[in-house]
Amino acid sequence: ARVGVTEHEVNEYFDNLEVSLHDIPAQNIFNFDETHFVDNPKSKRAIVKRGKRRVESKIEHSKQSFSVMFCGSAAGVYLPPMVIYKAKNRYTGWEEGGIPGAKYDATDSGWFDLRTFERWYFEIFLPHAQNLPGEKFVIGDNLQSHFSPAVIASCLENNIVFSMLIPNATHLLQVLDVAVFRPLKRHWAVVLFDWRKESRKTGSIPKEHFPQLLYRVFKNLKEEYLIAGFKACGIHPLDRTQVLKRLPGVNRDPGGSHTVEVLNESVMSLLHDHCGIGQGASTLTKKREGR
Repeated sequence: ARVGVTEHEVNEYFDNLEVSLHDIPAQNIFNFDETHFVDNPKSKRAIVKRGKRRVESKIEHSKQSFSVMFCGSAAGVYLPPMVIYKAKNRYTGWEEGGIPGAKYDATDSGWFDLRTFERWYFEIFLPHAQNLPGEKFVIGDNLQSHFSPAVIASCLENNIVFSMLIPNATHLLQVLDVAVFRPLKRHWAVVLFDWRKESRKTGSIPKEHFPQLLYRVFKNLKEEYLIAGFKACGIHPLDRTQVLKRLPGVNRDPGGSHTVEVLNESVMSLLHDHCGIGQGASTLTKKREGR
């Protein structure tokens, strides 16, 4: 499905962005996305004696996961996240020692639903957005479960615009997915591995431990990740070529005589600089080509 994203769809999306983002500053442009933290540190690189074929380390893990909503601006500002536990109820002990301003809730599925997204909007995003003058522009997934009538009414009242991504194009346009979640999960693997060794706990991660672990990961996030993500997605600064060049087939080498000429000139220039081959060799090559 991702391969099916077309150049026309991307251009149409950016045609709309050019109108919508006009005169909106970086601190008013946001991206939000939900991700999962799994209880599995996966593999690590190690330096070992030459010839050793298998390097193994025994460590506890389970199929447990935690859903977390992140949001950040094109100015590199991260908002406090919101954590969703897979449980019937949530308890205050599951909220202690975590990131300042973070919120916590629980659902049967462990994912965000209409109620929990509404909480995230009113308790995390809106308090931050209300302090910013002018229009606020928010980019996220096109999930109907995220938008209640109360959220829509609040957006109209507070000059907030939600822009939905092209279906199956999160790998191209979802800022957090493109530039933030990879280093985030890398930090998580290190934190999880170290915690397992320190605590020596078996089985799944106790929910009352997760806020502290997430805080250890969150404090390693750099504003450069967000800024680079908005640039790579062509959103700020606005530049659709950043996305178009990553579409399959769009940047394919057309070949032809011009490409051959450029290649020949590059090779001869390299030989001249590093091997001392001068103009005579270049002239000889041209004569041979004439034959």
